[in-house]
Amino acid sequence: MNRLFAMDELNKTLLTVGIVSFLLRFLFTNVAWANYLCTAIAVAALIFFAIRLLYSNNREKRERENRLFASAFASVKNFFTGKTGRGDRRAKVVTPNKSKPSLSQRWHEFRIYRYLVCPQCQQKLRVPRGKGKIKVTCTKCRNQFIAKS
Repeated sequence: MNRLFAMDELNKTLLTVGIVSFLLRFLFTNVAWANYLCTAIAVAALIFFAIRLLYSNNREKRERENRLFASAFASVKNFFTGKTGRGDRRAKVVTPNKSKPSLSQRWHEFRIYRYLVCPQCQQKLRVPRGKGKIKVTCTKCRNQFIAKS
């Protein structure tokens, strides 16, 4: 029986993290704690990679680990690319909050939404980015206009 498990996404990521952290430790030769941290991360990632690749016969468990990693990686990637799972993409009235939103919340909204001003009543509206030319209806005065999102 072939004991070698295929190179899945988790194994590729472990190998990449191990090699990159091993190379990063050369940048931190004068900072002892950073050098030790990079070495520890490299060793741990490469050992886990070798164990997963060579010494595991339980394919179902490895596939389950890979699926879990892929879903976690996708959610992290979606967070940084600004994609959310919400389907509500209608224009919304921007209401001022009593407390100022945090910088990460403002940055997240800036990447997802574009802010427009109604030409008739000057109401601020929020529309999703990247939808091309869309027909926007102001929620205050019901004026309809076409804008680029």
